[in-house]
Amino acid sequence: MSIPEIDKEVYGETLLVRFGTELNCKTQCAIHQIRQISEDVLEKIPEDFPMADFYGKVSEESCVQPFTADIERGLKGELPWNEEMDELGDALASDAVPQIWASKAYPSLLPLGSWFSDLLQRYRALHHWVSSDFALPPTMWLGGLFSPQSFLTAVIQTSGRKHDLPLDKLSIHCEVTKKCRTSSF
Repeated sequence: MSIPEIDKEVYGETLLVRFGTELNCKTQCAIHQIRQISEDVLEKIPEDFPMADFYGKVSEESCVQPFTADIERGLKGELPWNEEMDELGDALASDAVPQIWASKAYPSLLPLGSWFSDLLQRYRALHHWVSSDFALPPTMWLGGLFSPQSFLTAVIQTSGRKHDLPLDKLSIHCEVTKKCRTSSF
């Protein structure tokens, strides 16, 4: 018996211990659902940000891709199944955002599918901003920022320095219009 065959045999026994004495239809469906979701996430997740361009300004490590790749390898029997993979698999199967991802992301109560779509939108918005050498865009999707209040504070501080004005005398005034962005992230 080759090593991969032994690993798959051990993996199968691990699944039996994890899900019960036999892999019934419900268990097989859960495993299939976990596999489908993890493949979908891996397929859609963009490459890493160009870290050299903004490493000093953004310091958040990626956790979605490595854990999703690990669960894929675990489902194939290439990695031993561990507690983190167990928690991730349970979350994926129940359409919930895994705790390991939620702990490093923005607060949200969305189910996994909606949360991931929102995450990709936020990624595209930030990537667009990073690609423009952090030039302040003419419009900003405030809801897409991880900390809109920090961004607005930075805008006030930058304007105050630029025009040599005291911060306590500055405020933000906004006018809601019916204008739409011409480009979408």
